[in-house]
Amino acid sequence: MIFETKVAHVSVGCSINDTFVPPRIWFLEATDVSNCVLWVGDETGAKTRRDLPSSIWMESYRNWLTLKPREPWSVAGRTYAADIVIVISLPVFLAGSRQFEVLFEPGPRRALQSFFWSAGKLVLCILHELQADLRDLHAIR
Repeated sequence: MIFETKVAHVSVGCSINDTFVPPRIWFLEATDVSNCVLWVGDETGAKTRRDLPSSIWMESYRNWLTLKPREPWSVAGRTYAADIVIVISLPVFLAGSRQFEVLFEPGPRRALQSFFWSAGKLVLCILHELQADLRDLHAIR
């Protein structure tokens, strides 16, 4: 067994970031249908619980961590609004920094539908005036 959760929690899962050597494994422990606890580890199991809000949406690619909080989040003297997209170097984050770069902010009639990494680029799926607008905002190698 490499990971287990409490009986009261709804599920566990993992996501493998194999774009980095050695691969990082993100363990997701769903405490209810809207919240999860994130752990990072390796093939032997979870090592470190990440100090992130339980309602955050997270994607990891190569050495980057991309986050979208579902609620306002205050960290390191700054408050990030709900539904904003922020990014930080994963090694810098793991070393303790919480100085994120803002990539997207929602606005009137402008919202983020989803985001994902593809071929080294972060793609944001934005709805603007209810029209899809795919943006390649960050080419990170």
